[in-house]
Amino acid sequence: MTGNSREYSKLASSGDDHDAESSAVSASSERHESLTLLPSKSSSSALPQSQSASAAGGASNGSSSSQSGTSGHTRVAVPSYQHSGALSSSAAHHTSRMTCGQRLRLATRNKLFLLSMVLLVSTITLAALLANTMSRGESTAPRNLVVMISDGYGPAQATMGRLYYNLVVKGRNLTDTNPSLPLPLDTFAVGASRTRSSSSLVTDSAAGATAYACRKKAVNGYVGVDSLDKPCGTLMEAAIARGMRTGVVVTSRITHATPASFTSHVLDRDNEALIAVQQLGTGVDLYMGGGRCYFTPQSASGSCRTDDFDGLQNATARGYHVLLDRAGFDAVRPVASSLPILGLFAKSHMNYEIDRNPSQQPSLAEMVTKAIAILEDATKDSDQGFMLLVEGSRIDMAGHDNDPATEVRDILAYQDAVQVVKQYAQKNPNTLVVSTSDHETGGMTLGVQTDYLEYPEYEWTPYPLQRQLNSTEVLAKAIRKLYDDGGNVTDYLVSTVLPVYLGIPSWTESDIQAILDGLQLYIGNGSDFYLKKPLNILVSNAAGIGWTTPGHSGVDVNLYAMGSSSSKIVGNLENTQVGQLIEEIFSFDLDAITKKVA
Repeated sequence: MTGNSREYSKLASSGDDHDAESSAVSASSERHESLTLLPSKSSSSALPQSQSASAAGGASNGSSSSQSGTSGHTRVAVPSYQHSGALSSSAAHHTSRMTCGQRLRLATRNKLFLLSMVLLVSTITLAALLANTMSRGESTAPRNLVVMISDGYGPAQATMGRLYYNLVVKGRNLTDTNPSLPLPLDTFAVGASRTRSSSSLVTDSAAGATAYACRKKAVNGYVGVDSLDKPCGTLMEAAIARGMRTGVVVTSRITHATPASFTSHVLDRDNEALIAVQQLGTGVDLYMGGGRCYFTPQSASGSCRTDDFDGLQNATARGYHVLLDRAGFDAVRPVASSLPILGLFAKSHMNYEIDRNPSQQPSLAEMVTKAIAILEDATKDSDQGFMLLVEGSRIDMAGHDNDPATEVRDILAYQDAVQVVKQYAQKNPNTLVVSTSDHETGGMTLGVQTDYLEYPEYEWTPYPLQRQLNSTEVLAKAIRKLYDDGGNVTDYLVSTVLPVYLGIPSWTESDIQAILDGLQLYIGNGSDFYLKKPLNILVSNAAGIGWTTPGHSGVDVNLYAMGSSSSKIVGNLENTQVGQLIEEIFSFDLDAITKKVA
């Protein structure tokens, strides 16, 4: 070892802040001089000339800085980030002149520094994860499960609903550059769900709901039946087997595809008469929605059945409290003794929100509020919680009609129900909430351009949707009735339907003729779609909204989750994976249920 190396060793070990152990290490390093490595001349000469000069300068700087200081302490050279080459070479030369003990102390300090940084980063990461977990309400194990399906609600519908809420409902200015106010669902978005079925890249509601309910792909039209034509156990049936209390709240007929896929097993979704029979025997504690016609015998007025099965009488015999109107709904107390409940508040589907008379039908949010209160009371002294299925059913139906003004009202009604569930989950963090859609409906686009030869305008607006007062479903029936009664349809259109009920300020003769042609098609084949379509085109064009289909599209749909264990549901998932994750979180055994129902 050179004299300079020994001198550096003495300076490094002579400070007041070094203890006896440091001195011992320093002394030991002098006994192992051969471990001090110096850069060889060959390695130095191998550098390009400019780098060799930098290295030489760095060595000189390193040597002088290592021996300067006060009170015997070493002063560390301050690095210059503008001369990284010189710094690197200086550090190499500086280190090469250290004794073994000095390098050991340096290595120890480096390791301690790295360890402290790792611990700091780990602490910050864990804190962030904990904060995210707490924000999603994951502080306790799951007890309750709420599965929400926004039928037909795709990404474009989410945007339409949010901007309608901001600009129309809240009155914010279009030029406001502040972030849009979020809808309740926006606050716990976690990913997307892929929607294809086993028979098509574009699913229907039956196969889409079955994928969530059974975590198995199904053929379009299959209800609670897998792609091999076998009944498959559902999450609802697993919850019942567990001893959880269960409920179904929808705005469609309760025998419709989505609720049926969780509560029955039928090869044809249109066989709602059979679905009704099965639903009464499933053991679900609470049903609320529409569909009274499938629970009345064919002899009764307004029945949809072709047999004499009396579902209302059957339900009463099973102990169900049967509710058929708003008064019955209001009379039900939110206590366990109210169960079981069969609430059928419409002959067929419940009314669209835009048409709903609050004195005749409860809203989706009202039904969800009462259902949760009853199920919570029924499980307050139990080891098991409850499972509730909620569907905003008629979002999809407005999408089929390409009726954006009607659809946006049902979207906001669904968001009201989401807010009810969200607030409950925040107060009861042992609740898992999952919301998604079975598919998108209508192929909606915001910013339609009908003339492809013109330069794009990049524009759509929600304001025309506000002016529409009723769904075109209701308006089509009114127009048809006027025609059947011998009235003047053209006068009715120009004096009432277009300016008042649709809020259309201007139209052309071709617009009127398209409506009259649609009426004739309606009369000819019985489908009101032909009359609704030209009415919806007028409103859609005014808003700049386009449609690609009266059916479904194959796009991914948004996925939302909050509450207990919700962090496990994240990312772009196959629809079957969503059901599988719920099964795993609650330790359900759907295979065992499948064996029972097969």
